[in-house]
Amino acid sequence: MSSEFQSEMFSLLNALCEDRQTPAGKERLEQLVISDPAARRLYINYMNLHGTLTWDAALSESASLMDYAERVGSGTARSGHQIGVNQRSVQRIGAITGLLSAALLVALFVSGAFGPASGPIPTKPADIAVVQPVNAPAVVQDAEGVAKNTVAEVAPIPHVSLNRHDTDIPPIAIPGSADLPSEAVAHAPIVDGDLVVRIDRLMQAKWDEAGVQPSSVADDAEWLRRVYLDLAGHIPDAESVDRFLTDSDSGKRQLVVDELIQKPDYARNLSTVWINLLVGRASDRPINRERLSKFLRDQFHQNRPWTETVTRLVSAEGDGNDVGEANFLLAHLNNQAVPATAVTARIFLCQQVQCTQCHKHPDSRHGGSMAEFWELNSFFQQADIVENKKYNPASGQTEVVSRSLVDKPVGGPTYFDDLKGVMRVAYPKFAGQEVDPDPTVNRRQELAKLLTTAGERELAAALVNRTWNHFFGQGLVNPIDDMGPHSPCANPEILEALTDAVVATNFDVERLNRWIVSTRAYHLSSAQPSSHVASRVVDDELPLFNRMNLKPLSAEQMFDSLLVATAADRAGAAYWEQAEEHRQAWLKQFYSVMDNEENGDASTFDGTFSQSLMMMNGDLVKSAISNRPGTVLHEILRMAGDDQERVRSLCRAALGRDPKRAELAAFQPALRHRGDVARNEADPFEDIFWVYLNSTEFAVNH
Repeated sequence: MSSEFQSEMFSLLNALCEDRQTPAGKERLEQLVISDPAARRLYINYMNLHGTLTWDAALSESASLMDYAERVGSGTARSGHQIGVNQRSVQRIGAITGLLSAALLVALFVSGAFGPASGPIPTKPADIAVVQPVNAPAVVQDAEGVAKNTVAEVAPIPHVSLNRHDTDIPPIAIPGSADLPSEAVAHAPIVDGDLVVRIDRLMQAKWDEAGVQPSSVADDAEWLRRVYLDLAGHIPDAESVDRFLTDSDSGKRQLVVDELIQKPDYARNLSTVWINLLVGRASDRPINRERLSKFLRDQFHQNRPWTETVTRLVSAEGDGNDVGEANFLLAHLNNQAVPATAVTARIFLCQQVQCTQCHKHPDSRHGGSMAEFWELNSFFQQADIVENKKYNPASGQTEVVSRSLVDKPVGGPTYFDDLKGVMRVAYPKFAGQEVDPDPTVNRRQELAKLLTTAGERELAAALVNRTWNHFFGQGLVNPIDDMGPHSPCANPEILEALTDAVVATNFDVERLNRWIVSTRAYHLSSAQPSSHVASRVVDDELPLFNRMNLKPLSAEQMFDSLLVATAADRAGAAYWEQAEEHRQAWLKQFYSVMDNEENGDASTFDGTFSQSLMMMNGDLVKSAISNRPGTVLHEILRMAGDDQERVRSLCRAALGRDPKRAELAAFQPALRHRGDVARNEADPFEDIFWVYLNSTEFAVNH
């Protein structure tokens, strides 16, 4: 979709919704919607996102436009009589809206944009939270007698049964939850299986609309490595791979998810993801990073509500060495709290507001203003940093030993200059609600309340978008941290359904993770679909998720996966005595602090093959592939079996799969010369292990 086309469409839609559309503009918009699939999608997304037209009220005698589109997609609204009824109802909205809507409905029907959802008939009980996996692939032998993990026919992922008509797209568990009091939403029931199958069918409708086929279901080896990296932050160990690939239990994928979420690595992985977002990776900031990390680990391990975590991060007080959550604002409370303002909006609401501190947002649809930025900034004007000092007899100097976050007894407004250089004032205000600027009112506590009440849907949508991006490598809205009416959404219905569910479950992070890893899309292979119904190029901002994206490993995932693959930290060498210490030292070389409005990081780690190759030729991999007692390589060389079995074990340890026939053929010359006088017996296996660890496949989560 070209920028000129987008600009024209948004101009026409804005005029329509503001009741200033001309007859010529009305005709042009109708023309575009009827003739161009991209215009139809943009029209639907725009109306759904803005909510400008109150469809439910206008179509009181029939379903809304989106409900109708979903029923067309599910196959329950196919007859000409049904279409006619909806067209007549739409006409009651008014001449302009009725004409355009009727044209849209005809276009949808003719083009088949919302075709019937395909896929198997749901079979699982509705009370199961996670969908069942594919059947385990059979272990067969090739002509050379090498065991391979093959799937002759990959069974589709069974879905949960809704005990409804299979062609109906089920409604979300709490219709109209946005209008309910927060207390009612928090206690309303969510049926996990219903929600997952709804997401699957909304995704299928999008694939049908785009005319594409999804990839086949990922085989067990590909899926296991993926879910370990996403939930635990590292690849599976060889023993777990062996156990999973030989397990014939049809529910083994669900069991793995349950097992991983209960392990300490799950909370550690989530804390790593979020601490990098909150304060960056650079370790030279004057904060206690480990205390902040411990706070996050405890929150995720106990599955505390995300609203509680955000509240404690925003309103924390105390010494950063004692109060871990205080380190978030200790890292950003400089430069008149401008970084704290920008980071709070970007991280928790996925909104870019930093540019509005001195001018209007470059995109007029964003709606952000200078006043709004400084109104948010005003919440942080009470906060201050106190340096705690102590005399050091060794140096003979008084040194800073810690920093504390405190609130000063101050009030009054924040002053800023507008674009004309006129001095303006801004009092604390968020989500349209003003806060008493009296010094006795704790502004950050009030901001935390507003973020989790008046702004709870924005907070929930941002959490959904970030979590979806974590598992798929792309968000439903892209860029991830720039959500709003100016940013198109790949699937607004899925974003809305998950946002509703997050609010209804009291911001349950664990359940959100379970919902997403249970979807059909998460179980798809990263391989290109074998058949293409259409060759339409999809904009990166509007991904279809019809196959899994390739995601470069983060620096932390790379380091931790190397330890899992090689067991180098158990080799007894002095280099591995303090694994965490060396992990931080290894990470530090790739990140440095940037002096910008958000106190960001500069990174030299990009996850590319050349980058990985450069890193892996250091002490880390040299020690990892050595034949030292305790390492994976040493144990494999001691095992009974032939050389092919040893290569198979090395491949499973590094890549979580069995070696391909071409790989075995390439390794044969080196293995034939094993034991030559000029070579150590372990040399060829060290070389083979090195090749696997330095491969692009190891450096990528697929």
